[in-house]
Amino acid sequence: MNISFDEWETEQLQDPEFRKQLEKLEVGFQITQLRVMHGLTQKELARRVGSSGRRIAQIEAGRKEPSLPFLRYILKALDARLELRITPNESSKRLEPLVPAEVNDG
Repeated sequence: MNISFDEWETEQLQDPEFRKQLEKLEVGFQITQLRVMHGLTQKELARRVGSSGRRIAQIEAGRKEPSLPFLRYILKALDARLELRITPNESSKRLEPLVPAEVNDG
């Protein structure tokens, strides 16, 4: 039986463990994709950011998350930008404030 990648991905995303692992790999996957697009090896990218190839490999494999300052070096080396998005969890309900109103700004 042949299925398309999109069909396979839709099926896999139903599995919570698959989604959890995918989220862990996302930053690493995107870095890998950009690095390959630029024709760089992990060692070459590491040299450009002043790090080791091992550290880049760990980030790309999802075993380590880069700090924000280190990620900025990587993005500069790959001529890329960071876009941050915050979204509610599927299980989120109306939440109560975590701090008293007088502590909140505004």
